[in-house]
Amino acid sequence: MTALNIKNIPEELYRSLKEQAEKDKRSINQEVIWLLQESLPDSSGEADKLWSSIDKRRSDMLKSGKRFCDSVELLRKDRGR
Repeated sequence: MTALNIKNIPEELYRSLKEQAEKDKRSINQEVIWLLQESLPDSSGEADKLWSSIDKRRSDMLKSGKRFCDSVELLRKDRGR
């Protein structure tokens, strides 16, 4: 596994990182890795987040009583024009 050495970290940033790591019950190293993974684009992870967001919105709409139109019915009407 590759190592990364970071120099000249501002004290305030290091303190914040350390506090966040303690809050998340991670080592500082684990916290840095987690933060990097979350901040860098990952095509498969981004797609999963997008689909989760779509599913949540769809679920929220159904819970509120809103219904989706039937796309098959709309296509048939459109073809009949």
